[in-house]
Amino acid sequence: MKYLLMLLLLIGCDDARINEPEAEDEKPNVYIVAGQSNAQGCDWSYFEDLTKSEVIMIALPGKRIEQLIDLFPDKEHLIKGVNAKAILFVHGESDAIAKTTNYIEQVEEYRVMLGDFPIFISNVGYFGKYPKELFDTIINQVKAEAEVNDNWFIAFDQARYFLEWGMLKADNGHFNKDGCIMMMDAFAEQTYK
Repeated sequence: MKYLLMLLLLIGCDDARINEPEAEDEKPNVYIVAGQSNAQGCDWSYFEDLTKSEVIMIALPGKRIEQLIDLFPDKEHLIKGVNAKAILFVHGESDAIAKTTNYIEQVEEYRVMLGDFPIFISNVGYFGKYPKELFDTIINQVKAEAEVNDNWFIAFDQARYFLEWGMLKADNGHFNKDGCIMMMDAFAEQTYK
């Protein structure tokens, strides 16, 4: 009798586990990576593995913000209907060199075009052959906007040190693998606060 009771208890426990609702498969967070060559040149599978997320790449090398806006219809199909957690934006060097005067307004316009998601920004770095003041203008404008715009977050602000830290390729403007990893680590940390 004692063994029969134990057997019934065990069978009952197994039945309880069988009838438990299964956990739904969680969908990964989706991020839109936008900007120019320092966005496109990094291997974002590192970020995807680190965050268990998915990245949709729409960055275009060498394009100023005005050009990204103009060329958006060519990339729109990649993100149409996507509910992204955020935009990861690595951009600004071309606009710094071109001395774009309405950079902040255009980045905000582009952010809204991409789906009005929060934007996490890697602030620009210095490009070896150009005066640092050009880039400082963009850096300071982005910082000022992030202070007042609830949708803007500076995720990475160290790219300007990459030249002296040896984290650029031979052209002294594009991130090397270590630079990419440092930036993506910062994006991962900031987007999972």
